[in-house]
Amino acid sequence: MNIKTIEDVAKLQKDLGEELQRYIEALRERKPPSLQMLRKDQARLIERAQAGLERAVKERDEVVRLADQQVQRRRDELARLQQALEELDRNGEGAQEQKPSVGSGDKPTRTKRR
Repeated sequence: MNIKTIEDVAKLQKDLGEELQRYIEALRERKPPSLQMLRKDQARLIERAQAGLERAVKERDEVVRLADQQVQRRRDELARLQQALEELDRNGEGAQEQKPSVGSGDKPTRTKRR
């Protein structure tokens, strides 16, 4: 059972209360639960297990979808960076890097660490 509203919680509480009451009555009378009661309880357990499985599958699918989106974003970013590097290489092929001459005073400056 998917619990999405207060009504769902109330219904589940009512069902569980009735189930508990039947078990308590069966214990008082010291007779085992009837086959019909056991079948009904088993059907409820199967229904709950099926709902739990469906929720787990949905959660897994969502996690996989989000991971796939993240992988795709990173692939796109990698492609963009590679393209930018290729453009820099194409634009810089004819130009040489200019190094400061020894006496020009163009020394790199250092910043002090604090």
